[in-house]
Amino acid sequence: MGGFDLKTFRATRATEWLRPKWLGGWGYDAPTVRDLLGHDEESESIWSYVSSIAKEVLIAEMNKQEEEQKSTTTKAASPKAAKVIPNDTVGFVVTGTPSL
Repeated sequence: MGGFDLKTFRATRATEWLRPKWLGGWGYDAPTVRDLLGHDEESESIWSYVSSIAKEVLIAEMNKQEEEQKSTTTKAASPKAAKVIPNDTVGFVVTGTPSL
């Protein structure tokens, strides 16, 4: 199998375990993952995984805030409902857009 490395699979699994559930992971804490990987308590290798997950969480939270801001500005700008106004010359006039 060219291009496959067992350490890559191991690292992928470790990051999946550390990733929070709301980001599709397992939500395990660092000591649990360290034990699952078979590392001793002094092992520092787990912190590279923790660091990468922390960056993912930060980016996801920033994107979430940005989406919330976009949705609040979009909702405020859109009309709530269409209005039908009787008119003597045309019959009636419709303003706004109907809400579905």
